[in-house]
Amino acid sequence: MLARYLLYRLCPEVEVHDDPDMLWTLSGLGHASFNTVHRAQLPPGDCDRVIAEVTRRGRLKGAPLLW
Repeated sequence: MLARYLLYRLCPEVEVHDDPDMLWTLSGLGHASFNTVHRAQLPPGDCDRVIAEVTRRGRLKGAPLLW
């Protein structure tokens, strides 16, 4: 299932963030299933900051997020 979201990298309009701590995609489409945090294993001290940043990016694109 996650492999499908990694294919979004082929679309220049889609932002894909994939590192050991987090995987999320942000398409800007108006449906949350295209703007999703798929995996997050964040250090406790970083949670609030990272959540706020991903949420801010979604708002800037007018995209609802699914966590």
